[in-house]
Amino acid sequence: MLKIAKKKNTIITLFILMIALAFCLTSCYVDINHSSLDEYIERIEDPRNDSGFSEYEIDDPEYFLPTKSFLKDFEYLEGKYNFCEEDPARLNGTPTISLLFLRYNEETYTLAKECMLEKIPMENEEIYTYGDYNFYRNVNFLKLHRYAEVPTFFTMACYNDENCSLCFVGFYDGDQMIDNKYVNNTKENWTSFIDTYFGKYHDFSK
Repeated sequence: MLKIAKKKNTIITLFILMIALAFCLTSCYVDINHSSLDEYIERIEDPRNDSGFSEYEIDDPEYFLPTKSFLKDFEYLEGKYNFCEEDPARLNGTPTISLLFLRYNEETYTLAKECMLEKIPMENEEIYTYGDYNFYRNVNFLKLHRYAEVPTFFTMACYNDENCSLCFVGFYDGDQMIDNKYVNNTKENWTSFIDTYFGKYHDFSK
């Protein structure tokens, strides 16, 4: 009876330790989330920093925006920014994303779009469309990361002439977590790709 009691106590102890370990592993993750455009502007204008929040440069103004002063040069009516990166220790996590959306009046939009197209020229006139939104790769980012590929690692610029808006997106999937359909047929599944990974932060269907 004594041996049986000790065995039960050992099993209970191990069970408690396993629960405690699982709790520690899940509660010690450090995710990074930023959803303030003002905070982003403050960061990229800080002379002590001079970069975005991403260590993969997917929101670094030099490889994400037309110019570093772009957000100050063209007054927007609406603006929002999101950066989300899960702790690499997480299993089955989600890719890292950055998104910046800006809406202008017609006159300012024309000038801002001209600046964007000049500073971020299209690569081979290749467009990824979602309704009236037209996305194209940021060649400045591609020069930095020669082996960057859509849809696993990229930054893109985007314009929508119908609602006078510009958008900039960044994406990093270091662990090859995205569905193969996006890798094999990126353009055909572009709407689904944007909805899946960016739809939480902006409704591109409107």
